[in-house]
Amino acid sequence: MKKILGWVFVFLTVAWMVLIFSMSSADSGKSSGMSRSVDRTVARVIHSDFDKWESDRQDAFIMKIDHPVRKIAHFSEYTVLGVLLFTTCSLWGAGAGRSFLLSFPAGVAYAATDEIHQSFVSGRAGRFTDVLIDGGGVLFGCAAAILVALTAASVRRKRAK
Repeated sequence: MKKILGWVFVFLTVAWMVLIFSMSSADSGKSSGMSRSVDRTVARVIHSDFDKWESDRQDAFIMKIDHPVRKIAHFSEYTVLGVLLFTTCSLWGAGAGRSFLLSFPAGVAYAATDEIHQSFVSGRAGRFTDVLIDGGGVLFGCAAAILVALTAASVRRKRAK
């Protein structure tokens, strides 16, 4: 069963990496459109009356939150990647330390190659700061997965007693 789960996580990890790559492949117009859609959703969550605002006020608010929303999106997508990479390594028999030593650098390397890839997409740019943000997401995801793994191990030990 653990081997099947291991293969499932390999698939999920690769699928997530493909999703990241596909989002990075969107030109600046398409990327901005996706961001604006997310920005509007965030604005509606923050301000329940957002749709009643005048369009100038809406646009100004969206411009104000766009940059932080994009950076949180970067961090979040790489947090998921960190969890997936760490879990995949763990399921294939690496202990927590080795899983971290494999998954964290792999996630940061993927972030770096993704930014290089973006530098070849029309209207997009590869940014070192985004690699740092993405790397922070990978680190956070690995840490979360470690905490879950340690908690699960502790629960199993207590049940065994």
